Amino acid sequence: MAATVGNKYYKLRSKDGRNKIFENAEDLNTEIEKYFQEKSESFINKPDIIKSGDLAGENIQIKIDDFPTKEELSIYLGFAKWESLKNYKEYTEDFLEVITWAETVIYNWKLKYTAIGVLNANIIARDLGIADKQDLTTNGESISFGSFLKKSNPISE
Repeated sequence: MAATVGNKYYKLRSKDGRNKIFENAEDLNTEIEKYFQEKSESFINKPDIIKSGDLAGENIQIKIDDFPTKEELSIYLGFAKWESLKNYKEYTEDFLEVITWAETVIYNWKLKYTAIGVLNANIIARDLGIADKQDLTTNGESISFGSFLKKSNPISE
């Protein structure tokens, strides 16, 4: 049965939306610290092959430190995605501080692991927004494809 047109039932609701996962920044901070502690104690196995010696060609598993990601932190805390957790920054200054701190820890963790060669530099640079973006050919001017072809075609000379 449909509600009547022009009703005011929405005014009878007791609240808007669902309950917050975290009511205060202290609880959020405690859970984020637990996540970082678990990450610092966990490892992932990286498959590799022995490249030389008597065992060359053998498959091995190299144990490397697991590192935190924003997405995994969000799921650990009960959120569906990073943006949902990031929205908590708007609630209070305390939430803003805790979430910014977590972002900084993850950023630095990725940067350090990339610097020592554990993570792929291209992927992490794009993820962290530090990819090298330089215009080496046009000095900021637009180019047309036709003029490029004329310059690069030896027959047109």
